[in-house]
Amino acid sequence: MTSKNPFEIRLDILRMAQEMMDRELDISAQKYHQKIEATRQNNIGALGGVVEEAPKMYTPDEVVSKAATLYNFVSDASSSSSLGTTRSTRDDPKHRK
Repeated sequence: MTSKNPFEIRLDILRMAQEMMDRELDISAQKYHQKIEATRQNNIGALGGVVEEAPKMYTPDEVVSKAATLYNFVSDASSSSSLGTTRSTRDDPKHRK
């Protein structure tokens, strides 16, 4: 296993956050297009109200905020204990051969 320096870890987390937000945007866009198509097929008035609900592209600040949330989860030791995870016994010096 290759160890990564802190900059590589932060870059990986930033990429992960952007991928998550890209996926959220894709899902929102799909729902939006389905709603437009349903409105067209049913001839439900003007599309003005639907157009206002168009998904908006995320900002770089939102990506950084999402990455910070992910990074805090990874770096916060108390979050792993709150999830009920413990260190493996093979990592415990008492159990090494």
